[in-house]
Amino acid sequence: MKYLYKFCLHFIPGKFFTYSSFCLLVLLSSCSRQLLFKASFSVIPPGYTPLLTETGKIRFEGSTANMKVAILANNPGRWVNIKRPTSESVGFQGTVNLTHSVDTGKYLFSSYLYVPSGTGIISIQFEAFGQDVTIHNNFLHLDFQENGQVVIDDSPNSKFGHFPHDSVFVVQVNLHINANPKVSISLTGAGASGQADKTIQVFNLPDTYKFGSFRLASDTPGRGNFYATNILIEKKL
Repeated sequence: MKYLYKFCLHFIPGKFFTYSSFCLLVLLSSCSRQLLFKASFSVIPPGYTPLLTETGKIRFEGSTANMKVAILANNPGRWVNIKRPTSESVGFQGTVNLTHSVDTGKYLFSSYLYVPSGTGIISIQFEAFGQDVTIHNNFLHLDFQENGQVVIDDSPNSKFGHFPHDSVFVVQVNLHINANPKVSISLTGAGASGQADKTIQVFNLPDTYKFGSFRLASDTPGRGNFYATNILIEKKL
């Protein structure tokens, strides 16, 4: 079904504003989208664990004390703050609002991120629908490194782009799940740039065709600390 999609984004150098700052209504016809997951934490009080989403489900690995809704200074809205103060694994897993894995097609994952200075490696990975939160299998893994680069699937030859510390940026992952699955990853926002394409490796195809979950995680014990909001998964119709 065709519908109006509301974009409310406003960029000012050094800052990132959302919601009512600048609203542009765009009529989407051939590029209509089906919303499968959304988490903006707008109804959850700061200091509480985010147990609810607008669409989809959340599960946690590790102590929920390390995943709390927070207010981020100079940026509107509410965020989930994910920390890893010890060696215990910490993960925020989101799953699409379906009863099964997604069908073949084109999907978009997007999220606003904020990574404070001094934070170690953080990651986003894409998983099979319904995978147990303690299992870390994935078909695509992105590491946001301390030097501001992103590494795909732990490959030294896959480094790309730049993201800022202490400033909000956006990561988008376009997933083309078909006979020859591919992904396109981009970084945008103040101080962020870069784009990379990758073909899913053959040994990861079984989980690719079962896609339905993602995970945000802190990978560096003692220095894990970042924020995320407006987390979306959409199917392009």
